[in-house]
Amino acid sequence: MKSHMTIAEIVDGFRRECSEDYVDLWQISRAVEELSGHPGLEQILTIAAELLKDGGVVVGQFENGHFVKWSGSVQEQIIRIRRELHQLGGVVDIGDVAWLVSKDHMV
Repeated sequence: MKSHMTIAEIVDGFRRECSEDYVDLWQISRAVEELSGHPGLEQILTIAAELLKDGGVVVGQFENGHFVKWSGSVQEQIIRIRRELHQLGGVVDIGDVAWLVSKDHMV
């Protein structure tokens, strides 16, 4: 079932969620699937880039129970997400690839 939300509304919702908790890339993939009927790679990347562009949200992965922020520019981080999603064949599961969180909420 397709959602009536726009990409901008999805970004705003995830920005709020990032201020309260970690957002799994899988959640973004699911939102895109609800929006368009399929897990669109470009839409996932667009949402991630919008969240990261102002520096208030950071991306990383959990290692040994601790969140480790990725280094590099937003463009480099989006390239990394693209590469890792491509390696997964476009099917994202819980915990795959990356998590996003507000810089102020990062612990």
